[in-house]
Amino acid sequence: MSRHGIKAKSKSGYAGVLAPVRSELGHLSVQKLTRRDIDGLIQRLRDGSVARAKGEGRRRKWGARSCNYMLVALSQVFKQLVKDGTVVRNIAEDVDRVPGKPKKFATLHAGTGGMRATSDPEGPQSPCLAPGPVRAAPR
Repeated sequence: MSRHGIKAKSKSGYAGVLAPVRSELGHLSVQKLTRRDIDGLIQRLRDGSVARAKGEGRRRKWGARSCNYMLVALSQVFKQLVKDGTVVRNIAEDVDRVPGKPKKFATLHAGTGGMRATSDPEGPQSPCLAPGPVRAAPR
């Protein structure tokens, strides 16, 4: 890595997230790498069909967040390669991000005698919480 002043933890994180790229696509030169190659790698990571670097079986299935983190790191690498003149364009930016599963958040709103949580996306009509004692949830 040519980035100066990077923390050791960040450096090891980048190395870890880019390890499948090196192991699966390392035989190709960066100029020959295509969007289809990266899409295929993401599909194999999502399926859990990528071998470990040391040949110790297969990697676990990757989630959307891990795949997108890899795409961001790979995009940074290609951005630097474009600046250096090694490649003409950043192909990692052209790869669609993996959609994640939206999380459901519980909204606190005014109820009778305190606060209660709801999964109603509209929430309460009043933006403030009603006064009253806050009670522990029943077990």
